[in-house]
Parts: sequence; C-alpha cells; structure tokens
Amino acid sequence: MNLINDWFYYTKAQRRGILVLLVLIFLIIAGTEVIRRTRSYRLIDQEAFLEEVALFEQMLRKAEEAEAAADKEVVAPAQRRQRPVLKPFVFNPNEITDADWERLGMPSHISRSIRNFLRAGGQFRHKEDFQRIYLLDDWMYEELESYIDLPSRPPPRPRSAERATARDPGKTTPAADVQPATPPKPLLVNISRADTIELQKIRGVGPAFSRRIVGYRELLGGYIDTEQLLEVFGLDSTRYESIREFVIADSIPVRKININQAEFPDLVRHPYIDRQMAGAILNLRRQHGPFASPADLKRSYLVDEALFQRISPYLCIEEK
Repeated sequence: MNLINDWFYYTKAQRRGILVLLVLIFLIIAGTEVIRRTRSYRLIDQEAFLEEVALFEQMLRKAEEAEAAADKEVVAPAQRRQRPVLKPFVFNPNEITDADWERLGMPSHISRSIRNFLRAGGQFRHKEDFQRIYLLDDWMYEELESYIDLPSRPPPRPRSAERATARDPGKTTPAADVQPATPPKPLLVNISRADTIELQKIRGVGPAFSRRIVGYRELLGGYIDTEQLLEVFGLDSTRYESIREFVIADSIPVRKININQAEFPDLVRHPYIDRQMAGAILNLRRQHGPFASPADLKRSYLVDEALFQRISPYLCIEEK
C-alpha cells in the first residue's frame, strides 16, 4: 500500500508541471481545431487558368501573324503596290491643308514630306518645283500638273542676240555683218569639291548659303547634280536659276553607305532615307541575308524606280 502511495505521490512542483503540461496539450488541440475551421484555403481554379493560357496563346498567334504580314508587305515588289486614286482639283501646294491633301487622294507619306519641306522654309514657285518632291511618282505629277495653281517655269532666254538688240533696239544689223565675239570664260565652281570661301565667289552666294551648301553636301555624301542645290534650305528655284550657269558637279568624291553593314542611325542620317525606308532595308537584310547589289532594295514597295535612281549613287554593298 505504501508502494502504491509512493508511486502516485507527486511533489508540489511536479503537480504544477503536470497541470501546465495538460493546459498546453489542451491549447494545442483547441488551437488546431480553430485554425482548421477558420482558415480558408485558396484552391487553384484550373478552368480559369487554362482559359488564360488559351487567351495568351491566341494573342501570341495574332502577333506572329501581324508581324508576318508586315514583313510580307515590306518585301512585296513595287509592281504589286496598289496605285492610289487621285481626285484632282485646283490647288496651290503652298497653301493646301492636310484635309485637302486627303481629299486629293495624296498618300500620307508624300503629304508629310511636303509639309516638312514647307516647314523648313521651302516654297513652290513654279509647277516644276512640285515635281522635285522625291517621293512623288511621275504619273502623279502628270495627273496633277494642270491643276497646280502656279505658273510654269519660263524657258531660258537667249543671251547673245538679245543683249545686242537691247543695247540698240532701233538698229537692225545684218547677220553677215555681226562679228562673233568670244565670250569671256565664265567662272565655274565645282560644288562637289569647293569650300565655303570658293563658293562665295559665285554672285548671290554669301557666307550663310555657302555654309548651308557645304553642310548639306556632308549629309548627302557629295553632290552629283547641280539641281540638288534646290534641296538646300532657303535656296529656291529663283536663286538657283541665277547661279546654275556658274556651278558644276561631279560624282567622284561621293561617300557611299554600305547597306550590308549600316545600322538604323547610319541610314536615317541620309536626307533621302526616312525612318520607314531605313526599317525596310534592315528587314530585307535580316530576312534574305546580305544584299547582292543595291538593286535588291527594289524588292521593297517603298523603293520604286525613280527613288532608286536617286539614292543608288550613295549606296554600296562593300567597303570602298
């Protein structure tokens, strides 16, 4: 009996420990049950997840189809390009509004180029000036020429006989009595090579225009035709006509762009290549590999024969 009493006898400290242990066991059991009842488990909605995956795949397919369609449009040959339908009416290209360009049927990239030209200080003085917009096709100008509310450029005047008559209008000299005079050799300045000092020897070209002529020559890579002076800011057709007999150009020092190595900034730096055309050149090169010749650019609908003839002197496929 004493043995049993000794077995179940606990000291005061032991009884306290047992009590604390029982309380802890109760709290653990009760807490687990409370957590199980109150905690909300977020179950994954499998159907919603699959729907989101399907929607993402559909968007991805559409993006790939749009990219493929854009690439196909870029490499489409020029002859497949749909000809815009013009609806001519009498207009002055210096005053026409954006809404009028749209009503005329002019493509947006051409009307944008014309606006840029006018904002830069350019002006159309004669009908023929409008034809110099390099994105404008010849057939467009032929259709619009009779509707352009500008005078035609006057034909060049004969010089020798008219000057003699102007000195003495009442005198009629037989042709046999007129002694042919040897005209003085005119001063010719090569705009492809001349510096600003030499350009100022041309009557009507001062320091400002000489700097602009040289600056634009650097952008182009060199002049190959004297009519490119009409593209210099502020040099209109009237000023050009007054100096054209005193200037010449050659293509020997032209700096070319290697279209197999040029990157986007190299291309858009040239005045004849806009951002859209630079992107088309890079797309063609990525899709078809290096160009065999600059003529491969005509696979893009952006490059027709007229534009290609204008930019081809500035393009090459290998380092020169």
